[in-house]
Amino acid sequence: MSQNPTPSGTRFAFSAVTVLFFMWGFITCMNDLLIPKFKTDFDLNQFQANTVQFAFFGAYFLVSLLYFLISASKGDPINKIGYQNGLVLGLVIAGIGCFMFYPAAQIYQFWLFLAALGVLGAGVTIIQIAANPYVTILGPEKSGSSRLNLAQGFCSLGYVIAPFIGGILLFGSEVFDSPPIESDIATETIGHVQSLVDEAETAAIDTEEAKKALEKSQEILGKADEEGLTMATANELRELSIKLVEEQKKAGSVSALTEESFEKSNGIIRGLQLEELDSLKAPYLGLGAAFFIIAAIFKMISLPSFTQEGKIEPGITAFKHKHFVWGWLAIFFYVGSEVTIGSILVNYLGDETVANLPENEADKYLSFCWGGLMIGRLMGAISLGDMKESKKLPYMILAAVVSTGIIYACATFKQYLTVGEHINPMDILPFVGLIVLSFIFFKLGKSSAGRMVGLFALVASALTIFSMSTTGNYALWSILGIGLFNSIMWSNIFSLSIKGLGKDTSQGSSLLVMMIVGGALMPLAQGWLTDSYGIRASLGIVLLGYVYLAWYGFFAPKAKDSEEGEPALSGGH
Repeated sequence: MSQNPTPSGTRFAFSAVTVLFFMWGFITCMNDLLIPKFKTDFDLNQFQANTVQFAFFGAYFLVSLLYFLISASKGDPINKIGYQNGLVLGLVIAGIGCFMFYPAAQIYQFWLFLAALGVLGAGVTIIQIAANPYVTILGPEKSGSSRLNLAQGFCSLGYVIAPFIGGILLFGSEVFDSPPIESDIATETIGHVQSLVDEAETAAIDTEEAKKALEKSQEILGKADEEGLTMATANELRELSIKLVEEQKKAGSVSALTEESFEKSNGIIRGLQLEELDSLKAPYLGLGAAFFIIAAIFKMISLPSFTQEGKIEPGITAFKHKHFVWGWLAIFFYVGSEVTIGSILVNYLGDETVANLPENEADKYLSFCWGGLMIGRLMGAISLGDMKESKKLPYMILAAVVSTGIIYACATFKQYLTVGEHINPMDILPFVGLIVLSFIFFKLGKSSAGRMVGLFALVASALTIFSMSTTGNYALWSILGIGLFNSIMWSNIFSLSIKGLGKDTSQGSSLLVMMIVGGALMPLAQGWLTDSYGIRASLGIVLLGYVYLAWYGFFAPKAKDSEEGEPALSGGH
């Protein structure tokens, strides 16, 4: 017999599941740090590096497709085993994926890292298939978007914290950095690079790029002589050596000594880079253990159990709802655009025309990019909630202020650990201005989920174009600001899409999660565009996604009222 859980029961259930949102936010953002790390350590181009996202989000597609096929032939699996058991299964699989990072780092094989990411992505997929609809139907349908926005806000908190903790563990810092490279190896490496630099000076290549590379090389070599050669400075020297050799080849003045010096220094540094993969072992072993512990806890606790009224029959039934189809495509373009921006951000900010930042400094800006999601989602939860209109604005301001404080604290502490100085609060004023702009568009959205998607997509499109056509801080803060306007996309599109699906809710959820494959395919397209036409032009693929989302928000058909077969609640576990 169906029964409604008590309010305290639903609050506990919501709080417990929110922990999972945080976990998958943290683990997903770690991919944005793995891309530049693997690009350097395995000497990959941008297309190859972006296969990190292809492996992770490709698993979303494969698992969701398998789920859908099972659902179509034998009935909805989640409805049979229960949302809670679905969450436990996903947590265990994700934990196994994390543990696979250890052998991958042990044998230095990129393909095994991709396999580990695939297994990890499969686990997170199952968690999402169960968690997203569970949160949405854990209460009145009209406030489903509000609950999902709030839960996604904690997902974004994981994104904010990951660059801080993950950046230190993967790229090092002044405090926690790896010790200097052994003196004999360091001396040999510096000697080869110095010989290459001397040859470049003798060649007297009169180009701006060569002059900058020579000046920077001499500066780093002097620092290495005094303080010792670290992995970070070795990586910089390798990049500068490549630049010097390229400039000499253009001028037709590459000597045999230059080529010999480059081959020897490059060989030493490449060997050291592969050894740096050991830094991945401890973080992912820890994450794997955390997934298993949380799985055990979820197996033991009691959560409200949801079932669908009536017989759940096999067959492809979710697509009969027209509004669902448009939302299905919207998820593809939203996730693809968001993941693409996160994937290229560290390398984008390292571009000379943007900020020219090294990896261990650029990664702190991921906190602002993903932190914008947290701010917007918390404000979206308030804006779309049942609270009195007179109270919404003060609480939205409070959420923005507290969230900005958390973002700034993570970023500035990471900066201090990396370079020994804090971020000047005045430097983030452009970000504050973008937050104010988001307030304006929240008011224009008038608490309408569809209208908000359209308005926010328009702003994201404008920021993308602005970043593509400007340089320096303008390009930097405009691409970071896109996160603020991505914030309500997932929650609003998801809740709009499954609204009124009734007994097709879980099947619809699996199909929506399947379209997270956009996060696998669009970064690959972006990587090819970067390698072919440059990193700025590659943002065109992102712009395409936001144009569709603007159309979806304003013009695509939406569900009217809930259809028959609304989910019912049953007690027990």
